[in-house]
Amino acid sequence: MSGSPIRPVDAMNILGIYVEEGNHKRPQEEYGTEQNDSGWNETTDYPYDKEQCDFDIVDSDLDPNVFYRDYFMTGRPVVLRGQASQMELDMFSKHRLSQTKKFHPDMEVRVGPTAYPSITNQQSCEKRMSINELEEGKACEEMPEKPMVRAVHPKKKDFEELYPGFDGNVLDERGGFRSIQQFYSHVEDIFDVGWQVFFGGDGSGATFHWHPAAFNILYVGVKEWKIAPPLYRGHTGMTAQQVAAVLDPKISLTCIQRPGDMFYIPNFWGHSTFNHGFTIGAAGIVGNRYQDGGTSYRGLVYKDEEDKEGTEAGHDEQDGPPFLFVHINKTGGTSLIKMFRKRCEEEYWGSKWLDSNGESHRAFHATAHAYIEKYGREAWDKAYTFTVVRHPLARQVSNFFFHTSIGCDKPYSKCNERLIQVLDLDSMTDNEKIKAFHEWIVKLYDTFPPGSPEHYRFGSDGRGNEVYDTFGASQTSWNADANGNIVVKDFYKLEELSEDMSVLANRIPCLKNGPLDMLKKNETPKYPDFMLFAKAERTKKIINEVFADDFKNFGYDPL
Repeated sequence: MSGSPIRPVDAMNILGIYVEEGNHKRPQEEYGTEQNDSGWNETTDYPYDKEQCDFDIVDSDLDPNVFYRDYFMTGRPVVLRGQASQMELDMFSKHRLSQTKKFHPDMEVRVGPTAYPSITNQQSCEKRMSINELEEGKACEEMPEKPMVRAVHPKKKDFEELYPGFDGNVLDERGGFRSIQQFYSHVEDIFDVGWQVFFGGDGSGATFHWHPAAFNILYVGVKEWKIAPPLYRGHTGMTAQQVAAVLDPKISLTCIQRPGDMFYIPNFWGHSTFNHGFTIGAAGIVGNRYQDGGTSYRGLVYKDEEDKEGTEAGHDEQDGPPFLFVHINKTGGTSLIKMFRKRCEEEYWGSKWLDSNGESHRAFHATAHAYIEKYGREAWDKAYTFTVVRHPLARQVSNFFFHTSIGCDKPYSKCNERLIQVLDLDSMTDNEKIKAFHEWIVKLYDTFPPGSPEHYRFGSDGRGNEVYDTFGASQTSWNADANGNIVVKDFYKLEELSEDMSVLANRIPCLKNGPLDMLKKNETPKYPDFMLFAKAERTKKIINEVFADDFKNFGYDPL
């Protein structure tokens, strides 16, 4: 089976089954006459086998049932030949892009040796280059041996410039990406998909990396793909030329992509692209929520605000985020994020991502450590970074009543992880609620004491942050770097921010696009004032011990 994630070498070494390597060639004449009317320089100095493709090629639209049966379920890549019409290809011609503003060939932009240099601890080129200079193969002064590339995460207005024939709708039924909605019915909006547009000169390309399933269309030039099954996935900072030279052909597949072709690269396959001639391409990454029909792999229904976060309006990662918000749980951050999404579409970078070890993270509850791992220390230091904190006891009381109100019969409840008992809050008196809280605090402390591997559960679920040894129960730990140093520029007390947001709005002006009032809606039910929970000596002692750093660092008096 061509394109199987089980390579012949694995079939023999692991299963003891001999499978022929095969010779996957497609005669050049079957591709038809190649058109070269883009206006860009598509000549290459690097030879390649024009006939090679080691996985299936389909010369028409693919029936969704066939896609699901033969490629989605089996994890096999496939090429949909000529998916993009000439009309769509013409939208990326040099003449047509010369009529745009942001994508004008003379516009100088940030470029780098890879699409996202900070991920592999590299730097972007210090001087900006124009797309024309990328086409000409201009070298970056500080790294002349590395061809430069440009990656863009389009926003709504960018799509209107790039796809005027589709009125900015990249999923238009006339467009090459139409198959995404045909294959995944839960994709309803263009920003249900994560989009990228790439520009690169001859010899440049994408380094070896992996992510959830993606659909890639080439508009200009030729790309030589090197892909490897999930077993051999990885991330590297090597150039595309270096990857092509060292990737073992026994575990990898090669396929040549021409203008109009759409490649489907399944979940977690490692892949790299080598550009032959100047190239322009676009890709759409489909998250698990949409691939799995709105549920997780275990059938859990996505339901809360953080699950909605993912592939949003794009951002230019080479320029870095203008601000980063460390959203500690139960500190009012959800209200802020709703405001950012409505008022700061371009400035707020809310997303989900996988780290180099395949662990999932999300901006909705990302620590400073997680952000630095994602964007790099330089981008972190350049951005305005801040957090919102809360009195440690008030945060813990809110934690308790939030989780008990959800109940333990919901698939997304955290009863087991947070040792929550089943309570009928509506029938309980205030004294009974206070007593239940004290019992919970003692149980948490005894089960997850300071110094234990899961001590963070005293204050929060892991939310992907548990992979860092800096993460603990305290609010302080959310704001620390890999060395344990507090690295956020500012912290705001929820108690003060709820009354006056003007200081924060002066630092993030887009917040002024609406009234400066925190959204008051809160799913946590009413409960007694948090200081009424401070009368039990054992509870006071535990709170003061576990959150000692928070009392000290954020100016709250110990109990």
